[in-house]
Amino acid sequence: MAEHGLEALNILKEEKFDGILMDCQMPVMDGYETTKQIRTQECFKDLPILALTANVMVDDKKKALDSGMNDQISKPILPTEMFKTIAKWMSPSMQSTSNDIDIKETSVADETLNYSEAKMLDNQFIKKGD
Repeated sequence: MAEHGLEALNILKEEKFDGILMDCQMPVMDGYETTKQIRTQECFKDLPILALTANVMVDDKKKALDSGMNDQISKPILPTEMFKTIAKWMSPSMQSTSNDIDIKETSVADETLNYSEAKMLDNQFIKKGD
């Protein structure tokens, strides 16, 4: 997890990811500028970047898309919508079978994440499988 955009850029130099959950409101370098910087690198032109933001007006989504982000996940986070959006843009690179993953079925249709859970998701990288 990066605390700010410059840190995110440095992490991208060292590790590979299937996608990025980008907090739009970060100190030092915000998510919009960070995304623009990422998109200048040819190797990241197709890397999915999803905005995590409480700003949900049409102009806010346009700003995220114009900066190079692929989509937006609104806060407060609705887990079902968040997972749908992630699944739309990202798929794990690791080769796994359903036997490798312990999935617990839960009903989250009306559930929202609390502040600390949502904060943990801000600017999270979806790490590439080995």
